[in-house]
Amino acid sequence: MSEYQALKQRYSILDMVKQPDVAAEVTMQPIRAFDVDAGIIFADILTLPEAMGLQLEFIKDHGPVIHNPIRSMSDINALRVCDPTESLSFTLEAIKLVKKNLAGKLP
Repeated sequence: MSEYQALKQRYSILDMVKQPDVAAEVTMQPIRAFDVDAGIIFADILTLPEAMGLQLEFIKDHGPVIHNPIRSMSDINALRVCDPTESLSFTLEAIKLVKKNLAGKLP
């Protein structure tokens, strides 16, 4: 979608995911454009290991890179147990914004 491509020119993938208003906008774009009965929150599963302490970067024309991959037991022991309401609050806020934007339209 051209609207999504325009946002990609302004924001990195992680910025789009971590800025609730942008994630909500990306979520709403196909809902507004098509007669759909569901929406998918714009998020990325790699924010979970990032919250646990892995250093994540999305490199243009390459994709996601984890700078400190798990290769040993000490790497596993260094992982943090995180509270998702704190470490992934940006996704929870995007969900709230989408729900508000939908104003009861979708389940």
